[in-house]
Amino acid sequence: MKQKRHAGPMPAISTADAITRAGSISALARLLGISRVAVHKWGETPPPARMWQLMQIRPEWFASEAKP
Repeated sequence: MKQKRHAGPMPAISTADAITRAGSISALARLLGISRVAVHKWGETPPPARMWQLMQIRPEWFASEAKP
């Protein structure tokens, strides 16, 4: 039986902010191990799984005082 995880709301970062912080679409894609095309398909915000991955790899991007 799987345990349910209770988590608060996930902090968000826009796709544009993630690209800016990474330096480019290519750099962001490399950071996550995905293609540039996948990043292009995100829309306004990264999908939840990618948002979580970014939070693990670059938690400083999600700090309340962080600026691009």
